[in-house]
Amino acid sequence: MMNNRQGYDRFVRSAKANLRYWQVKFIDAEHEKLQEMRESFMLVCRAVRIALGAETLVADAAHLTIDAAQFAEHCNRWAEWCLVLEEALAKLSAEKDNLRCQLLLQIGRFYRLDHRFEQALQALNTACEIAETQGNRPNEQRALVNIATCHLDVGNRVAAKTCLDRVVTCLDESAGETPLHATLFNNLGHFYLEHSKDFPRAIEYFEKSLQIYKLQNDPINYPRVLQNLGHVLLFSGQLDEAAVCLQEATHRFQSINARRDTANVFVSLGTLYFMQKRWAKAEETFRQIDLAYLERVGYVKLSAMAFNNLGNAVLKNGRPMEARKLLEDGLALWKVFGAPDEYANTLGTIGETYLAQEEWSLAVKTLHSAIEILKNEPQSRKVDRWLENLNKLHQLAECKQNDCPEPDDEV
Repeated sequence: MMNNRQGYDRFVRSAKANLRYWQVKFIDAEHEKLQEMRESFMLVCRAVRIALGAETLVADAAHLTIDAAQFAEHCNRWAEWCLVLEEALAKLSAEKDNLRCQLLLQIGRFYRLDHRFEQALQALNTACEIAETQGNRPNEQRALVNIATCHLDVGNRVAAKTCLDRVVTCLDESAGETPLHATLFNNLGHFYLEHSKDFPRAIEYFEKSLQIYKLQNDPINYPRVLQNLGHVLLFSGQLDEAAVCLQEATHRFQSINARRDTANVFVSLGTLYFMQKRWAKAEETFRQIDLAYLERVGYVKLSAMAFNNLGNAVLKNGRPMEARKLLEDGLALWKVFGAPDEYANTLGTIGETYLAQEEWSLAVKTLHSAIEILKNEPQSRKVDRWLENLNKLHQLAECKQNDCPEPDDEV
């Protein structure tokens, strides 16, 4: 019995020392230091899981999972770290409300990054309830900001604005400009960009967010907001200014090996070149997206966008058969992701490939199918724009098929 107790005590001391070693590593760790530690990811996982086996170390292990969350994100391994966070949450006693709240906040964030929005909202709403019960205003604000981000990601802008308004009314201005303020300003920028198309307001909030992240020397969120600013400049017609933002964001993401973010910004940068009618440059940019990586880690939406955009560029560069194969790959991914409007848009472009090859009957049939899908979608500026374009293409295809005069409107 004594030997068993002594063995357990040695195990606890060893596990605690290992935890302490990694806790010291993550204290105020700069980006460069985190980069150097990338190969240690599995060692950190092992240290936490071993410590979770000792009841007296569960709280310490839970703290380390939170401290190491930024490290996991730098390693592009938030899905794996989310499992570790969940293990810590399951082991943690119910009275540790503040720690449970922090774990749920991080779990919700990682679910969102992994596009598991329903689970993200569930975790974040629970965190918000705990924070409200505790009267912990900072955690409540963090939860609301992250909930708003989830709602923005899935297009529920009314719910997002409700959350953002709650945060604005209770944000502690005396605390100065914090990362929470930066996240809030970034979300408000998204709202004014996507919901009301108020580009000047969106630019104002993105720039305020950028200023804070720059002062914080944040290597991942600064270029993310820079990309958002590039988006609003792009859609407001300020293409040269947008190019500067997107090119800088690309360089910063590549310098820290942020592979998902790099793929995302290549989609934006390629779209800019496409809008400038620089078809070859657009194709070159889209081809830099690591499609194998996106498929391997399961980024369905981003993969679908990449295939769709590359297919569009290849079509513009005069290779309709090659374009159709890429677009069909994108179409399959949109079906998996569950975005009928995007599915219809890509299907319509497949119809364009048939037009380019003078296969009039297939063009008419494909474009008609795309139009019928879009007609059943909720009305929006984007859907209306796509419908207008597809109707013109369909009319052109019918004229070609029936050998009648072409419509006057340029497609």
